Amino acid sequence: MPQQPTMTAVPQDRPFKRYGLLIFLSVVLCLGFVATSIISFHASKTAIRDSIIHHELPLTTDNIYSEIQKDLVRPVFISSMMASDTFLRDWVLHGEVRPELVAKYLADVKARSNAFTSFLAVNQSLNYYYGNGDQKTLSPDNPDDDWYFHVRDLSAPYELNVDQDARLGRNLIVFVNYRMFDYQGRYMGATGVGITVYDVQQRLDQYQARYQRSVYFVDQHGRIVLSGDPARPAGQTLAQLEGLAQLQPQLNENTNLSSEYQADGRTYLVNVRYIPELKWFVVVEKNEAEATSDIRQTLYLNLVLCALVTFLVLLLTHVSIRRYEQKIQALSRLDHLTGVANRAAFDDLIPRILADQQRSNMPLSMLMCDIDFFKKSMISMGIWLEMQRYSAWLICSKSGCAAKMWWCVGAERSSYCCSKTAPSKMPYGWQI
Repeated sequence: MPQQPTMTAVPQDRPFKRYGLLIFLSVVLCLGFVATSIISFHASKTAIRDSIIHHELPLTTDNIYSEIQKDLVRPVFISSMMASDTFLRDWVLHGEVRPELVAKYLADVKARSNAFTSFLAVNQSLNYYYGNGDQKTLSPDNPDDDWYFHVRDLSAPYELNVDQDARLGRNLIVFVNYRMFDYQGRYMGATGVGITVYDVQQRLDQYQARYQRSVYFVDQHGRIVLSGDPARPAGQTLAQLEGLAQLQPQLNENTNLSSEYQADGRTYLVNVRYIPELKWFVVVEKNEAEATSDIRQTLYLNLVLCALVTFLVLLLTHVSIRRYEQKIQALSRLDHLTGVANRAAFDDLIPRILADQQRSNMPLSMLMCDIDFFKKSMISMGIWLEMQRYSAWLICSKSGCAAKMWWCVGAERSSYCCSKTAPSKMPYGWQI
């Protein structure tokens, strides 16, 4: 009886070796997509940030300044006409007789210009007339009247002044104080109209809604006087606000700067410009996170799309590799002439067959077929194949063979294995 061959374990591919290409592709695709998306995000963020700092915010302050100038052109022009009006000058020169006439005049100017108030201050008598008929006397000792004595010594023809007038409920009013002269060029007093801060505040709210930025005005002492942002209430100073304290020392008549600051873990881009007509600074700031929110959402969308593309590429690659792997395995275990299992398949399956035979303790038989000088007499491979199949089928059918397996182990030799069949039932055979 021949000696049983030693069983060898069937080699199995390690997972990394088998899926190494997929792992490599996934790493390359993920790194490539993520790197491209992040680089594009930072490039876009830098471009948007530079555009906001150097273009959008300065353009916003310029637009606000231009609109403020436009809003003030008409009140300045009306005040100029009042200062050169012959009736008003003659009335003052004739001793301010019949104050009801000037009250009627001021009321008419107020109604036609849609101003909050109109006024006349006479230098000789220090009388101050309102458009509603009231009047008071100016005094150097009254801090509310300091504006007049400043205008009296002014070299410019007019001044824009933000003041608190007690007669008007101490509301903030932007006054156009125009100097008035007689026919000989001697100073007579000051006249003009006043625009309420409420109107300016409405305009400020419009600015903020239109430009989607925080807009507020700061005086020369760094105090916020008007604001459209609840987080920047009027009355606070820049020194009291986180991150803005650094701007206060830089406020002067030549201020026109762009900067940034950190507050509450956020970055704010800010532009400051001086408005000489108001002697205020307009401050426009933008939250950088809000400005870049669109490209941040684009980044997240790109990452999701990159993940989907990576998954599809890996899936298609896995399917293709799996298909070709199966084809290669099939080709490596089949004889290309006969289409039956070859010697490699025989060497791979024999250890398993032997292991099954030892566990089941059942007989195992093998039939070897050999045709001499087959190549010389071979007419066609199909005839040889059919002849071996028929011979093996005839032999094993008569012997009651079960679980038949057939290999081509040589150019002129084939092997046919029958399990659960004793050698005594085989015409030719030997037991392993």
